[in-house]
Amino acid sequence: MKKYIKKYLKSLMAFKISKKDLKSVIALSVLYILAFSAIFRANFYYFDDLGRSFEGYHGWLDWSRYFTTIAATIVHADLYLSDISPLLQILACIVMAASGILSIKIFYKDRDITIWNIVAASLAGLTPYFLGMISYKYDSLYMALSYLFCLIPFLYLKENNRKKYIIISIICIILMCTSYQASSGIYPMIVVFLVVENIVNDDSFGYKKTTESSGEKFLGINKKTRNLIVDSVISYAVGILFFSIFLMRKNEGASAFPLTSLPKEAVKRYVTYFGTVFSDFKKLWLLLIALLVLLYIAVTVKNAFIKKWKAAIITCAGLLASSILCFGVYLYIDRDAYDPRDMFGFCVLLSLMAIKLSSRRRLIIKFIYAYLAWCFFTFSFSYGNALAAQKDYALMRMELVADALIDEDLLGKEYIAISGDIGIAPVIEGEAEGYDMLNRLMFTMFGEGHWYSYYFLNYMDMPYELVGADTLYESDFDIVTQNDFYTISVSDDTVLLELE
Repeated sequence: MKKYIKKYLKSLMAFKISKKDLKSVIALSVLYILAFSAIFRANFYYFDDLGRSFEGYHGWLDWSRYFTTIAATIVHADLYLSDISPLLQILACIVMAASGILSIKIFYKDRDITIWNIVAASLAGLTPYFLGMISYKYDSLYMALSYLFCLIPFLYLKENNRKKYIIISIICIILMCTSYQASSGIYPMIVVFLVVENIVNDDSFGYKKTTESSGEKFLGINKKTRNLIVDSVISYAVGILFFSIFLMRKNEGASAFPLTSLPKEAVKRYVTYFGTVFSDFKKLWLLLIALLVLLYIAVTVKNAFIKKWKAAIITCAGLLASSILCFGVYLYIDRDAYDPRDMFGFCVLLSLMAIKLSSRRRLIIKFIYAYLAWCFFTFSFSYGNALAAQKDYALMRMELVADALIDEDLLGKEYIAISGDIGIAPVIEGEAEGYDMLNRLMFTMFGEGHWYSYYFLNYMDMPYELVGADTLYESDFDIVTQNDFYTISVSDDTVLLELE
């Protein structure tokens, strides 16, 4: 038994990384690190980072992220999670780069990787929704690993070992669910792309055809493709169900829509997601994405080995299915999940289409996805610099309030209620006009709510207990000081801070 386990584990690690592939990973890692350098330089505490840096806690088990909890303890080499940024973010870049190269190898097998392949794969990390992940000092590495877990099973397709593929898939899906569930649509989305490629090209995933794989078709699908579909569905279902039944901890974000309303609610959620994409992105970005979609369909149909009209239907159906799958389980839960990081699957969808186009020689095709990557590349610098500007602005506003509280001798009060928000810094307001992406990514740092008041109360050592402003009556308060930035009022034991 021991020898069998040892032999099986050895076979799982049988795949090799060539020097060329390693160079490609390094190249893409450098690209990501450069793209996110402004974010690293900003040294910005993004939402939960505030609490983890100040108190050193984990907190991921509330969202059933067991892998993240264990891995974080190992990486930090301590139960207390001190701030070791930007190390985790740099490691996230390396993981994303490895995932990008792996996604290329899934579709191009043993071919040499070109610079155009790398640029296409970079969209998974450069598309602005990923910025909502890399901004986290503590979470980014494990969010990136969730992407890698979705790709690893496809390394074993070439071996034609169904049992091994199923086992690895189930393990990786569970690891993904216990690291970051926003990646839950990536595995089935890749399966759809592989199936579409196989059907329209009438081959077995780019591997040498056999009589068995090219024959015995049912509805135009050969045996190897049918096996992939069946094995992937079984693996995904088992992995998700195992997580849901045995590992998932119940909270406000863990319940699915009732079965009776599931189709209707899922359609509404799908429409809302793409409505969000349209409002988030600049018109130029949307134009380039539309061209990317059209080129993917046109090139796939043109190079198809089956009838063109059949290829067009299959390609469009596959793309529609992928656009649904890219949002994963968030399409079916009753908690709103529209934060940029929750929409990471859309980044991967763009990347997969670009990767499929990156083998084409026409310059116009290369220009479309390369220029889209360039647009996102430059935006990441704008965003990183905006974080730095927001941090300076928020600290200035906090210092003004702190000075006023000291001047008015109000530090002896027991409670504080904060209403309103400082908004984004004036220097970046003009940049944010016309589209919502920057607004949605920004964290103002000072305002109403737990995380928005956290820095002011804890990092500035304000001696107050936070209470909700909505529980107070303004008539009970007397205004102490007022200006264009804030109004401070007091009652017997409470300070009311209203931010403008």
